[in-house]
Amino acid sequence: MSSIYGTYLGFVDFNGRRYWDVREQTIFKMKQSNIVLPSDASFRPDVQVMVTGNIDLAQTKKEELEQLQRHDARLRAATGKKH
Repeated sequence: MSSIYGTYLGFVDFNGRRYWDVREQTIFKMKQSNIVLPSDASFRPDVQVMVTGNIDLAQTKKEELEQLQRHDARLRAATGKKH
């Protein structure tokens, strides 16, 4: 058995020996990536139309997308009930 002392916010000692100390951690900076995933929301048809300023058409595209999502949800629900 080991004697453990410390806190996840500061340090952890096992049997008096320090194994981790937040003050000694290396800080890593995130790199920005120029890669945009195909699932990015900016590719949604309603968002692309909205950027052009055509709000009415953007609303129509949004409603079409919502209808498709509702249809998919109904199909998933129906399939789930059969199993």
